[in-house]
Amino acid sequence: MMYKLLATSLVFTSLAAAAQPEFYKGADISLLQTIEDCGGVYKADGRARDPLLIFKNNGCNAMRIRLFHTPTGESPRVNSLDYTRKLGRRIKDAGLQLMLDIHYSDTWADPGNQQKPAAWEDLSFEELVKAVRDYTEEVIVKMCEAGADPDWVQVGNEIAPGMLWPDGRVGTPEQWKKLATLLKAGIDGVHAGRGDRSMRTIIHLHSGGSPQQTARYFDSMKKHNVNYDIIGLSYYPWWHSRGLGFEPLQENLKAITERFTNDIMVVETAYPWYPNCDDPTRLLHKKERRPLIPGLPASKEGQKEYLEQIIKVSREAPKGRCIGLFYWAPEYIPAPRLHPGRGHLSLFDQEGNVLPGMNAFRK
Repeated sequence: MMYKLLATSLVFTSLAAAAQPEFYKGADISLLQTIEDCGGVYKADGRARDPLLIFKNNGCNAMRIRLFHTPTGESPRVNSLDYTRKLGRRIKDAGLQLMLDIHYSDTWADPGNQQKPAAWEDLSFEELVKAVRDYTEEVIVKMCEAGADPDWVQVGNEIAPGMLWPDGRVGTPEQWKKLATLLKAGIDGVHAGRGDRSMRTIIHLHSGGSPQQTARYFDSMKKHNVNYDIIGLSYYPWWHSRGLGFEPLQENLKAITERFTNDIMVVETAYPWYPNCDDPTRLLHKKERRPLIPGLPASKEGQKEYLEQIIKVSREAPKGRCIGLFYWAPEYIPAPRLHPGRGHLSLFDQEGNVLPGMNAFRK
């Protein structure tokens, strides 16, 4: 009888574990191959290691990489389709999930810059819509042919103000309609290219600390029948916390869960492990000192605690609807032939040694 009770208990425990949705923990490592090619070396326990295995051994199960249309090839604008296919294949071969972030630009696309590719500058709107759809399908097909099947695809990067300016810049009702048309074209391209593979689409905003902006944007997506899968958010405390720590993100996750049915991912976040100015409670950006999380200074332990806490906040979102978190630029270390900058945000020190913050992914 005791054996039967134990067996029954084990069955229920196994079922409960199987029913628990997986939480994806990872990082955007888009510059990794370039840094290595320029002589950068990543280390654990004082020895050179494959950085993907360092991430994996510390609890990461996914990686994110960006894609530019026709980049210059000069760091950090190296993310051509050929480069991205090779890095994507390496990620998949390491047994990690892959998020592909399509910028629809030859350079960085973000809230202040959504410049369309030079190859598309003279297209009419109808031609631009077709170009987005065909290009996206081609990208997905070629990624899959390379053995770099994306598990998630971002159709645009931080596109709260729209994408492919001026055509897809938001403001008037007509502009919102045009943006929706471009997004539908990109999403159609993902579905056309994926065949029978499982692949989820993401719309990504920078508004991780603004429930109002997030609601307004995705209300418009609903109005225009844009059928995406996941709401992606950026949350950088020096931009989004307003000195309130994690509260703005918590409020946004709660509001999204109450208003929409989509899953959520925090697809970008970061925290400094050393101060880049004379005040460890602030981060210097374009000559402006912006506040960090109160009580978490720019230090190795501050970085680790920040990452532990934001993972906890994300995992504890209502109904388990936040399904993942990705750290941005953890690979930015100096190399003999390249200094990429932003080293204060890396998860490795200046010599390439893994920092304590990496351990947060084990939580």
